[in-house]
Amino acid sequence: GARQLAHGMDSMRRFLSSAECRRRQLLQYFGEKLKDSPEGQWACGKCDNCLNQNKRQDYGPDALAFMSALSQLKRVTLVKAVDILRGSCKQGLAPWMLELPCHGKGKHRSAQFWTLLARQLES
Repeated sequence: GARQLAHGMDSMRRFLSSAECRRRQLLQYFGEKLKDSPEGQWACGKCDNCLNQNKRQDYGPDALAFMSALSQLKRVTLVKAVDILRGSCKQGLAPWMLELPCHGKGKHRSAQFWTLLARQLES
């Protein structure tokens, strides 16, 4: 039913947002046992994640800013957290939210970036 569909969608979202070798993930999903290479984790060298491995960036400062915003905001939706990080002054944001230290700290990134980062941190 609905719970199974939600679980399937969550699994797909985790697969798509993962930085791990896609082939490895698929083979493990279907029960294949893989041995890691001597250098570390097994990688196919052909999927998008393996090919982009050298293009990885450090998003630690962004992750810290996001987590700091969440700690300042307590219970808000992801959309509101992103709006505040990006410095929005939209209606629906309480005046105290505009005074927070995190307000506007993430305006150098798009709303899509912050949403994807949040999902990556969640998984």
